[in-house]
Amino acid sequence: MKIGIQTWGSDGDILPLLALSGGLQAAGHEVTTVYTSVDNKNYSELCAKMDFTGTKVYDRFDFDDALQEKLKKTILKDKFPLKHLQIIFDDFYKPSVDDMWEASLELCHNNDLVIGHWGLHTLQSAAEKTGTPHLAVILNHSAIPSRYITPLGVPNLGRWLNPFWWKMVSLIVDRCLLPYYKPLRQKIGLAPYRSVFHHAWKSEVLNLIAVSPELCHRPPDWPESYKVCGFFNLPVDLVTWTMPDTLKDFLEAEAPPVYMTFGSMTSLSDEFEEIALHDFTTAAQLAGCRALIQSKVAPEGVYKGNPDIFIVSRLPHKHIFPHCAAVVHHGGAGHTQSTLLSGCPSVVVAHIADQIFWGRELNLLGVAPKPLFRQGFKVEKLARAIRTVLDNPGMKQRAEEIGSRMQQENGVETVVQAINEWSSHERAG
Repeated sequence: MKIGIQTWGSDGDILPLLALSGGLQAAGHEVTTVYTSVDNKNYSELCAKMDFTGTKVYDRFDFDDALQEKLKKTILKDKFPLKHLQIIFDDFYKPSVDDMWEASLELCHNNDLVIGHWGLHTLQSAAEKTGTPHLAVILNHSAIPSRYITPLGVPNLGRWLNPFWWKMVSLIVDRCLLPYYKPLRQKIGLAPYRSVFHHAWKSEVLNLIAVSPELCHRPPDWPESYKVCGFFNLPVDLVTWTMPDTLKDFLEAEAPPVYMTFGSMTSLSDEFEEIALHDFTTAAQLAGCRALIQSKVAPEGVYKGNPDIFIVSRLPHKHIFPHCAAVVHHGGAGHTQSTLLSGCPSVVVAHIADQIFWGRELNLLGVAPKPLFRQGFKVEKLARAIRTVLDNPGMKQRAEEIGSRMQQENGVETVVQAINEWSSHERAG
């Protein structure tokens, strides 16, 4: 079967869809994938290694001084989640929407089935316009309404009253986001979406939740079209990596270090990187722990003669996290699941809305303290949170138990099977 896949966002939005593309290609399907990287990354080499066609759509995002200042002000000071979404849509969706629409339309014309990132409505609209079957990949299950769970940040009032929360939150989200979707829908002659949760962010055919069942416990009132698949990991042998001797010596010298990174949140500017480096080094010293700090604004190796702090560039999580006592991160979906998969407890410093959700999920699992917030951040709080993890060996034990179960999961394989079953059913029908 010819399958077109499209995604948009940062690493956490793109890499799972590339992993899925590779799995479907290896299973005998003919896969074409297009992606829009909000930080202008090129993944063509990675796509080639998995033997499918991967094409970048739009790479002209301009991180000028004005945008960097707006991002800094919003991420560091504004706690209102919809403000974060508006920044994302204003500066990373609107500039690229026409190019993404053309790519979506081409995918629908040339493939039997299309699969898209759940927030990418250009593909959903193109599928609707052309009559092409469309599946959605959901990377965060916090926006799927249910009587048994609540939207982020509100108390659970029970299954008879929780729908009230969903109705109220849906009204707020619709008022904020539906205007971004309306111009394209109007331009191509489709009726406007009536609801973000119920129409813009879902497939009418099949919604593939790329989250481990350890984190996503399916409530009984979700429709059958929602399938919890497990995380979409890239093949373990895709990238060969040899640990540098200097890093190996650091890891073997004393107690396991704490790995510290804010991932894509610091890649927005060198100033963000500098701020994070200062906060990480200070927190490590206050907490009295050894630290591996991911940074691009300091030389790799021992930091300023301090034998307890080692600077690294980005490292493959699956190779480095198992050597660490804990991981400080921003709470992205990818980091959340890779820490658990490695049996590592976390300290989450959430920057934007969905990261707050993941931080709370890890806390509920007992593998992390309550999440911190980048807005109004105090490095002393980070140091205390790190000590909470290091002084509580039960967190490490629980993370290892969960990680052991997650290692038996294969989200990509589950999706391949689900698509094959859907295809057989369609042919039979």
